[in-house]
Amino acid sequence: MNNKVHYKSISLRNNTYNKLDVLSKKLVQGYSLSKPKTIELLINHYIDKFSVESNKNGDQNNGNAKEVQEI
Repeated sequence: MNNKVHYKSISLRNNTYNKLDVLSKKLVQGYSLSKPKTIELLINHYIDKFSVESNKNGDQNNGNAKEVQEI
C-alpha cells in the first residue's frame, strides 16, 4: 500500500500524539487536518521561517525565498 519512495513512518510518544491531535483541529480554523498533513504544515512553516531568518542574516537564496506562512 505505501510506496517507500514517497513515504516514511515515524513513531511518537502517546502524549505527543495526543498533542498532535489537538493541533490538527486548531491549526486551520474550521477544518480538521489529518495527522500527516498537520506534521507537514508545521515542518514547512518552520523550514520557511528559518530560511527567511537566515536570509536576513546575510545568506544568499538566489531569489527563491518564500514568505513565512502564519499559523
